[in-house]
Amino acid sequence: MLSVLVRRVIVLVVVSSSMLFIAGCGDSVSGLYTDDSGQFKFDFKSDGKVSVTLISDTKEATYTIKDKTVVVTVPGGEALSFAISDDGSLRSIGGPGFTLKKK
Repeated sequence: MLSVLVRRVIVLVVVSSSMLFIAGCGDSVSGLYTDDSGQFKFDFKSDGKVSVTLISDTKEATYTIKDKTVVVTVPGGEALSFAISDDGSLRSIGGPGFTLKKK
């Protein structure tokens, strides 16, 4: 009886740990990302908000993530799309091509 209970607990722990590991490996962004020149800065928050800075002009925006794509929407402006690369950098889709790297 005890060995069956112990096996069930072990299975439950293994399954729960696996689910947490898989959830942690999802597509996500957080923190400060900049381009090589330092002119573009995107500071992603966990609540779906992002501060977008071009040189010294900062705008508050929102972002969503779906299928390894980050879409940043600035109020009154166009949406900017970025592909999440395997190394975690963000590559712009369309428009002038640039890459943002986490700092």
